[in-house]
Amino acid sequence: MSNVNFLAKLVKYVDAKRQAAVSYLGTPQDIGVLLPYGMHSSPPAGAVFVVLPMSGRASDAVGIPNASWLRKLELKPGEMYVGNDVAGTRILFKEAGGIEVLATADVVVHAPRGAVVNGDTTVNGNAVINGDTDITGTLKVAGVVVNGHVHANPEGGNVGPME
Repeated sequence: MSNVNFLAKLVKYVDAKRQAAVSYLGTPQDIGVLLPYGMHSSPPAGAVFVVLPMSGRASDAVGIPNASWLRKLELKPGEMYVGNDVAGTRILFKEAGGIEVLATADVVVHAPRGAVVNGDTTVNGNAVINGDTDITGTLKVAGVVVNGHVHANPEGGNVGPME
């Protein structure tokens, strides 16, 4: 069996053409980039590619960007991980159906027709609401019911709820 090297180091990635300029077998070479359906990425300079010579010739090769550090993750059967090791962000699709997101900057959702969250939601940290808010159900602030809340009037009777 011959000692064949199937690894290349990325020099430059041309995203629009899905081409990578790599150093393969000691020679600069342009190769096509092979990614799974629906996936799109722009690997950083120095990234390692697994090179597949499609017809057995290095001149007819495609490359798959490889993040060898991902092999060190201890994923459970059925889990999937998408990450950006440059920024330290990740999305982990858990085996039981949950999704874990780790972002090192803002997470922005653009949904011109609205976004819906079904289920209980917890916000740990500050929340800012810009715009109108419609609440159906009970609104509590620090454990006190705000809508429908009644105060005792020191002059007698009760005050509230506001109409």
